[in-house]
Amino acid sequence: MRAERPAALRRRHGGTESEWLAPVALIAATITTGLIAGLFYAFACSVMPALRGTDARTFIDVMQRVNRAILNGWFAAAFAGAFLLTAQAAVLHIGEGPIASWPRCCCTARCWRSPSWSTCR
Repeated sequence: MRAERPAALRRRHGGTESEWLAPVALIAATITTGLIAGLFYAFACSVMPALRGTDARTFIDVMQRVNRAILNGWFAAAFAGAFLLTAQAAVLHIGEGPIASWPRCCCTARCWRSPSWSTCR
């Protein structure tokens, strides 16, 4: 078991790793989650209403093209990063708040991975 450094030494050298890593992970999780939420919102407010008036064949063709175009490294990093960074931030914040918040964190993670929001109600 590793002994914790004295408070004077922690202040002088920038604190323990989790003291700066936890807020950084939380900020990164917030940014990636916001990027994905913004993408979904923009898609729902622009692409889907535009396709509402098209026929079924055009709708399928456009959706298949969108699915091919969105499969890139930037999207993959944000999509996977939102989940992984949120999990990392949650683990790093263990012991900093009331234990009652952990069921909500677990439900949030489950809802995020769920194909249907109805499973989280």
